[in-house]
Order: sequence, then structure tokens, then C-alpha cells
Amino acid sequence: MIKEIEINNCKIYLVGTAHISKDSIEEVKNIINQVNPEGVAVELDEKRFLSLIS
Repeated sequence: MIKEIEINNCKIYLVGTAHISKDSIEEVKNIINQVNPEGVAVELDEKRFLSLIS
């Protein structure tokens, strides 16, 4: 799922993902390559965040 919203003349793309899906990873990579955003934010729950930093 991709939703484009605009706030203060800034486009924001919300991309729904499945954290463990290879298809989802490829979709996000493709969107990032197409849009070429200035930044990317990732929402993680505490458990997933801790697994990344340990």
C-alpha cells in the first residue's frame, strides 16, 4: 500500500510493509529509487529496534 500526502508543500509517501517479506523490501527499494526522497523514516516497534542495534 502506498499513500501520497502533502503537508506544507512537502510530499510524503507512506508505504505499508511486511517487515519479513522479501517482496515488501523490493517494493520499498523501488519506491525509494523512483521518488529519490531527501529522507526516509522507518517505524519499528521496540523489539525490532532492539534486534537491529544489538
